[in-house]
Amino acid sequence: MNRIATRVIVGAATLTAASTLVVGTAFADTAATLKLSVVSKPVVSAVTGAVIVDGGISATASVPGTVAFSTAADTATAGTPIKGCEAVPTATTAPYTAMCNPWDPAAPGTIYINATLTPTDTTLAKVTTSLVWVVGKPINEYSTNGDISLYVDTVNGGSTPASLGNGSAATQYYASGGCLLMNQFMQGQQIVFRVYANDYARGGVPLTGNDAQMQIKIAGWDTPVNMSYGDHSGTAFWAGALNTGAQGSGKFSALGRIDYTINITMIEKPAVTKDVTVTKYVKVVNPKTKKAVKVNGAYVWKPVKVKSTQVVTPAVTGQTLSFTPAAWQAATSVLTLSAAPKA
Repeated sequence: MNRIATRVIVGAATLTAASTLVVGTAFADTAATLKLSVVSKPVVSAVTGAVIVDGGISATASVPGTVAFSTAADTATAGTPIKGCEAVPTATTAPYTAMCNPWDPAAPGTIYINATLTPTDTTLAKVTTSLVWVVGKPINEYSTNGDISLYVDTVNGGSTPASLGNGSAATQYYASGGCLLMNQFMQGQQIVFRVYANDYARGGVPLTGNDAQMQIKIAGWDTPVNMSYGDHSGTAFWAGALNTGAQGSGKFSALGRIDYTINITMIEKPAVTKDVTVTKYVKVVNPKTKKAVKVNGAYVWKPVKVKSTQVVTPAVTGQTLSFTPAAWQAATSVLTLSAAPKA
């Protein structure tokens, strides 16, 4: 009886061992996988090409190996290896991560990040994956060629209290008084656009009505919002109003997102100059020989006073500049108009 029991136990043990071996073979790695992510977002100047903020790329593989990082302008272009990230080893234990850090792109804009994993296990094939990324640029940067820097916001222009939904149908809050900074309006409210502008061609001075004309063009609305520059309780800036109302009222009534473009037409101006007296050094000339005088092999120089015309403020060309805030705003930050609640 005991012998039979022993045989059963040994048989069971043998069966279990054999089953474990079969399971291990069936689930062995037959192909590697690789995932990409940007862990540090780079920022690159669109003017100088300088990297303002370093970037970092992470590649996580299913098996250990080395990862080659590269970038390309599109899927049809061969990738250019990222310097210092041509063969980055993954961690030796899971998660098998390889980091390309710092990553310094050459320019802002859309770019394809490519990564190729070469597994340590030579029985596994290489695997390549890619990630589309938009390299950021500072929105407030300017160059010496005369860019205009803008700050734009919208405020409530009416003084009558208005009930506004905060995203929940059951909850309301009230916006009372004028000049309340907001981007969600209801039909019947007045939307006031405020613009602060600086001209960096003239050293960053404020752009005023003496320098330009400004309009805001609303998408789908034929009447532009004419902006004027003036004092508002001690602070001067550009301002213009868009009156909204119910459909058929003759006022702006289109519900939903309001896309707009700011058009600035510079008033053409000549350069401002002034004449100044400066010291200039010239060679001493022998009046008889008409040749420059030399002493010990070196020319002799003398100071003379001459008049020079210097540019105080460069000329302004009558060009029109445009800016569309919706191109960079987050979806939750864009200007919107909602229907007024029924009484």
